[in-house]
Amino acid sequence: MGANFNDCGFAPEVKIFAASGYNFSAHSWIASKGISTEAVGHLDSASDCQALCLGAGAAYFAYEPGQLCVCKDGYSDANCILYGLNAGAPDITSGPTQCPGCIMDGYDAGGSANVCGYAVEVKIVATTGYDFSEPSWIATKGIPTAHTDHLRTPYDCRMLCMAETGCAFFAFDALKQPGMGFCVLKQAYSHPSCEPQYGEDDDIASGPVLCKSTVACGMLNDACCD
Repeated sequence: MGANFNDCGFAPEVKIFAASGYNFSAHSWIASKGISTEAVGHLDSASDCQALCLGAGAAYFAYEPGQLCVCKDGYSDANCILYGLNAGAPDITSGPTQCPGCIMDGYDAGGSANVCGYAVEVKIVATTGYDFSEPSWIATKGIPTAHTDHLRTPYDCRMLCMAETGCAFFAFDALKQPGMGFCVLKQAYSHPSCEPQYGEDDDIASGPVLCKSTVACGMLNDACCD
């Protein structure tokens, strides 16, 4: 994705990940472009790469097994070709970091609109400095809470959901306490008749922990996730 197969050149790199112990200095172009790098413990598949790039706020990913996970933004010019064959690295897997519909902007997941009531909250995470005593329902329900320095977007909230056992949906609100991210991690409903999954809420962006099919979506496959 976004390589040197068109007249637009390489797509802008947001961040590059590799497995622990990888020698980033072996690629002089990384330092010359000033691209941020990070070594991670788990980078065994294209799905791992996609999740990392989603958390980095990138629009696309390109994964080369045993090598690098490159997170990229798209081109500003819509005429630039996004995908093309890379003869030098034929085993690269690439695609968008999220399928359309995976982030529901202006909707709450598992909220009051559901006929079964609110989904069970697994945990609530907010930006360091957030006052959890302000929403009284948190203490009333006995929901575990935690602070983090890395919660600025719905994508950060999704990454927290991915790391939390039992989390199926997330809801992100940046307006409850301005400048402070507020991320509610929720369980799935136990009964399939609990509907609707999403209800309108202008302040919230929500979605599932994972698309049904994450790598095979968007430009790679017309059949995308719900």
